[in-house]
Amino acid sequence: MSRMWYEAIRTALRAYTQHVYHGAFVYLYGTKGIRLTSEAQIREFMRMEPNYFARYSEEEKNQIIRNSLGKIAYDCSGFVGWLCTGDMQYSTGQIRNCSYVTGDLAKGVAGSILYTTYGGAGRHIGLDVGFGYCCDMAYESTDKFITQHKAGIRFYKIKDGITPWEISGKSNVIDYTGAYDY
Repeated sequence: MSRMWYEAIRTALRAYTQHVYHGAFVYLYGTKGIRLTSEAQIREFMRMEPNYFARYSEEEKNQIIRNSLGKIAYDCSGFVGWLCTGDMQYSTGQIRNCSYVTGDLAKGVAGSILYTTYGGAGRHIGLDVGFGYCCDMAYESTDKFITQHKAGIRFYKIKDGITPWEISGKSNVIDYTGAYDY
């Protein structure tokens, strides 16, 4: 075990605070905790995933660049990996590395990994932080997504269905001693 469950949650809370008050973090698909220092660097990530970034107009791509420069970027799996274990596998790899997986989210515990396929349309991962809440990182920093409070690190009630979580899993590299669903 490399990390206690509560350390992952504490890291998530600190990151969220830094994100909200200092704009320290951004979501950028394909990144695993890298400081974005130039337009060329961000455009290279966009070039590496052309199908994903095709959803954005050139103006939205310019907004992402403008709003992301100088910040630390993660995609959802990079963010959860940083919080939990340093495991930078993609979402599916992280959920497959769980010792206990359940489709009954009420049986999940604080520090569990949450996973969805959006009904087969994609993959996304987050962290159960207890008390019925979760934390994830989603949506690039377009002006629209920033205004809608969708961009970057998010905290919300699991039952609100903002993300349709399908399963919860205990990571093999987290120590869950004392963890329970509050």
